[in-house]
Formats: sequence, C-alpha cells, structure tokens
Amino acid sequence: MEIEIGNRKIVLFSGGFDSTLVLARLVKEAADNTSVCAVTIDHNLTGTQKLRREYESQLLILRELRKQYPKVKIDHEVIHIESNWISGESYNSKGLAQPILWLCNIIPLLEDKDTLYLGYNKDDQAILHETNIKNLISAACQIQEGKIINTHWPLKYFSKTEVLKTLIEEFPYLVDFCTSCEAIRYEGEKVCGECLPCTHLKEALFNLTLNNNEVGEKAKEMLKSRFGIRVSVAYETEEEKAVEESTEEEYVKADN
Repeated sequence: MEIEIGNRKIVLFSGGFDSTLVLARLVKEAADNTSVCAVTIDHNLTGTQKLRREYESQLLILRELRKQYPKVKIDHEVIHIESNWISGESYNSKGLAQPILWLCNIIPLLEDKDTLYLGYNKDDQAILHETNIKNLISAACQIQEGKIINTHWPLKYFSKTEVLKTLIEEFPYLVDFCTSCEAIRYEGEKVCGECLPCTHLKEALFNLTLNNNEVGEKAKEMLKSRFGIRVSVAYETEEEKAVEESTEEEYVKADN
C-alpha cells in the first residue's frame, strides 16, 4: 500500500477494520512532527447505539496509535450532522448510502492539494464506482475555489480477508477495538451476526483460521469472542487436544 504525499493526509475514519488499517499505516509511515487527520461523520441515519459504539472504537484506536507513535500528530475531526430524515433503527441501508454521506460533508473541509484516503476494499460496492466518485470529488472541489484534491484508495486490491490478515500482522493491538456490525446493541448480544458486515467478517475470519500461525489463532479467538463460534480442529496428538481443552476452560472462567 503506497502512501501518497500531499499537503494534508485525510482519512475517512469510522473505526472499522478497513479505515483503521489505512489510518494506522499512514501514521506508521508518517515522518516525525507531521500530522494525519482522521475525519468522522456523526449522524443519525444508522441509530444512536451504533454511532456510540463506533465513537468508542475510534477513541480507543486513536489512543493506542498516539501511544505507539507519539511524534506524529493525529488529529480527529468529527462532523456533526442534524437531519430530519427518517433513520433506520438498525441498518444504514434505510438512510443515505455511506459514500454519499461522507463525501457530501468532507468536501467543504478539503484544502488545495490535500490527499483524501478512502478505506474501501475490493469487496465493497463503492469500488465499482471509483471513477465516478473521483470525478464527483474533483468537480465539486473545482467548483469550490478551484481546489485540486488527490484521492487515494489504498485497499482497492485487498479482499476483506487480506485486510484482516494485514491488520492482525501489523497492528495486533488495534484489532479488538474495531467495530463493523450495522445492528449493534448494548443490551444482549454485542453484534447481530446477520447484517452484511457481520457476514463478511465471519467469512474472512473463517478463511484466516486455515493459517497455522498467530493469524489463524487470532481469527479463531475473534470468532469465539464476537460470534460465539468455536472452530473445530483436528489434533495430531492427545497432548495438543489437552492443551486446547485447558485453554478453553480458562477462557470460560474468564468470561464468567
């Protein structure tokens, strides 16, 4: 993933796995005493509980990145939107499509020669419209004081599985803070396990369990902790089985 150099590096940041990877890599590769700006849209089109969970994730991720890279200034700009639109109780498909919502509100903040980073991966629908979105941003910025804006899609060749694998390998301390469920609730289950982001996440995690390394183990742990799914494995020896069962007992005690 190449990092474009511009006057300002701006990341559309939701606290999900994709935008977290983009932000973390930008911060990691930034020179000392430079800045990276994460921009978040605070709106009411997806339900307050989801937004609250996303905001908590964003703060935790930013806190950890600032600890790891104290010489890089990480700004967090939150754009608050008041809307009379009828918001969906669970799924943002009942409101505006996410790329439209983000772009309409980020364009007025952009300055000439800024670079805007969008964390959509190749499995996202927005990638199908990459050229149209680039043209939309370019035209809107030209209308607004003739600004020239660079847009960068660093994950456009990454699958969701590759995004998760890279995040676990390079930034393992951030993975557990990321959120993606569209119907998250504070009462009962932490995630719904049924919305499209949950479905994509489970599929990617199952793919990663095939790795016989720390990535595979982390994927199994996330399936268990987020969705209550325990992945069965074939043991070559009784000793391996005993170790796994012992670990499982400790996990259950910790939960209780």
